Amino acid sequence: MNKIIKFLTTTVVFLFFFNSTAYSNDIRTLGVGINVNKIDITGYKNLSCTEDNTKLSTWNEFKKCKKNNQNLYLISFEYDDRYAITEEYEGTQVAGHPVLMNIGVNENNNIEEINVITDPSAPWYFRKQSYLLWLRIYSKYGSSGWNCLENLPKKDHLLAGNKYINKICEKTFEKKKIVLHSEFYFINNKKDKGNLVSRTKMKIEKYPSS
Repeated sequence: MNKIIKFLTTTVVFLFFFNSTAYSNDIRTLGVGINVNKIDITGYKNLSCTEDNTKLSTWNEFKKCKKNNQNLYLISFEYDDRYAITEEYEGTQVAGHPVLMNIGVNENNNIEEINVITDPSAPWYFRKQSYLLWLRIYSKYGSSGWNCLENLPKKDHLLAGNKYINKICEKTFEKKKIVLHSEFYFINNKKDKGNLVSRTKMKIEKYPSS
């Protein structure tokens, strides 16, 4: 019974956070092309400028932030635990993976990019699974049409079990480009689990860029 409940809960969380059938957005209420001033602050907390950590009260304060080299205002944020479905899914997660996120907003108040990286400070169980986020991303945007580059191992890179993953994939989807970098390997010494690299980076951006 517990396994059934956990499966159903995971399914609900996946649909809520990261399912294009239920939502036209990319992640929760966030999506490339959306006017940031129209996003309800409910469910989000700790908004700040990514560049200098200036605190923000609402999305529409984004111009307090400095522009980056792409002329975008980057806003970091977290999910508000008060709106978590269960205690198991508290924290800022995408499809069950703890992550760090920010959005890039242009001068016209529109989200031009969403940046996600699996959280390196998450508990070990989550960190060792971080490279698997690509499975959920493929479920969201489809498994076909990806152009991938497999990076060769560097001298200090070692297999994790029988795997070595260092792959960058790109796909265009509904006037967006998704760039996905998945990594899974050890550096130097397999005996120290702190040397395990297991992470996923994802960028969703406007395509073609303005």
